[in-house]
Amino acid sequence: MLSYTSVSTLYVSQKFGHENNMGVHYMNDKFMNGPLVNIDLALQKVAQMRRAGYTQPVTIKLMDKEYHLSKTIKMGKKKGANLNFPLEDAAVKDVTIEPFEQDKVLITGAKRLDGFQDDIFNDVACWSIEIEDVKNVGWDFTDLYVNGKPANRTRYPHEGFLYPEEVEKRNWREQSSWFIAKEGDIPAHFKSIENARIRFCHFWIEEQLDIASYDFKTRKCTFDGRTSMNITEERNKDATMEYYVENLAEAFGREGDFYLDKQAGKLYYLPKTGETRENTEIYAPVIDKLIEVDGGEDGVQGIRLRNLQFAYTKADYQPIRGVKEQAAMSGDASDYDLFNNEMIEKVGADYQCVAGLFGSIEFKNAHHCSVENCEFISLGGYGVKIMEGCHHITIENSKLHYLGGGGVSIGGGNIHQEEKTWTHDIKVRNCEITKLGQRYLSGCGILLMDAYDCELSENEIHDFYYSGICLGWVWGYASSVTHGNIVRKNHIYDLGKGILSDMGGVYT
Repeated sequence: MLSYTSVSTLYVSQKFGHENNMGVHYMNDKFMNGPLVNIDLALQKVAQMRRAGYTQPVTIKLMDKEYHLSKTIKMGKKKGANLNFPLEDAAVKDVTIEPFEQDKVLITGAKRLDGFQDDIFNDVACWSIEIEDVKNVGWDFTDLYVNGKPANRTRYPHEGFLYPEEVEKRNWREQSSWFIAKEGDIPAHFKSIENARIRFCHFWIEEQLDIASYDFKTRKCTFDGRTSMNITEERNKDATMEYYVENLAEAFGREGDFYLDKQAGKLYYLPKTGETRENTEIYAPVIDKLIEVDGGEDGVQGIRLRNLQFAYTKADYQPIRGVKEQAAMSGDASDYDLFNNEMIEKVGADYQCVAGLFGSIEFKNAHHCSVENCEFISLGGYGVKIMEGCHHITIENSKLHYLGGGGVSIGGGNIHQEEKTWTHDIKVRNCEITKLGQRYLSGCGILLMDAYDCELSENEIHDFYYSGICLGWVWGYASSVTHGNIVRKNHIYDLGKGILSDMGGVYT
């Protein structure tokens, strides 16, 4: 048995590993030196080493082609678990995660669904599968991934938009909670309407709210929250409510549609032309984040993710608006504090860029970390989110595509917060960022809010619905953390698609 004093590599295999192994060799032996069974156990071994004073960098080698996570991997300050002795918090730092011998390793936050049968749903021939965890333990998912791409949530109408007959009249930047549908727009046989979601674009944002109730007699539709900004039924106005309804059972019928009947525990999918059960892989997500790196008060360094593929996470996100914040936006208050705010209710959107959306990989209070030669595909949020207290983090030579929100989000503390929360010296280089906004149309290619001395260079950014690069988070002439950022040699094209306004290739 090897001593951890000289260990610089740990091996992980969900197929061949064991929870009692040491993880110091890629083959099993009678001394239990073989691979560990999951990544979390390898990180616990690193925490043990750091607690014992061993500071050498450690590489975690992943031996399988695919890893399925049922919970988020957390790195940074980490408590030892399943150990025979108490272990105080120890920083999991100076760790590289990469494949053992393969070109790439796929890390997913989803379950693969097998066993689909032929069926009929909404008078349409399709596939179906009964899922016990949906029916018996309440597993719910609003995303489905088929052959590496997002499937369609049902949409009514299949093309174009509906317009309300009447809306709750509010002033500029105030919120509405209901509208009256035009006669005939929501047919009486749409019994699943109260399981559905309203989506509409206006100004520079897309709003999404679930339906709390719908009265077929009065045609009044009430949201389960409020719109982020005012709405109107008048055509060709900035606030025009051009809406459609999502997740209606009665709208099932386009190729690539899916519908989850939660009460029956049954999933329906309408395959695309050429898809067979033999050539089709279907995944349903169970978590929204794959990796969180958080160094806490002391910070963490040296986390490197290399040659990995990240895929299949949940996209469920609903912004919340507070009393002081809303008062300031509507002109009823001169100032507010976002970080000491009494929260009141859901709203349909963030103010811009779906800025509060989580990242599939998140860094917080971290420095000298990197994401290199990775692929982010079919994920629910931003691909990577870099938050407060971060510096010298690099994302390079990577591809981010088919994401629920945007590509990369960067933002630390603002000018009124402690300097230790400020974020700086972040680099996003030589990445392809494309096919964004799969669930939230307002996602940016790269969003840089409160951060300075960053470099965004030599990226190819294209084919989605909002700005390629957004910089800055102060509208006006107030003091800002943001300065000294370099944007150069990016190829930015095919944006907007006539959906949103107030945007650009580079928006500052």
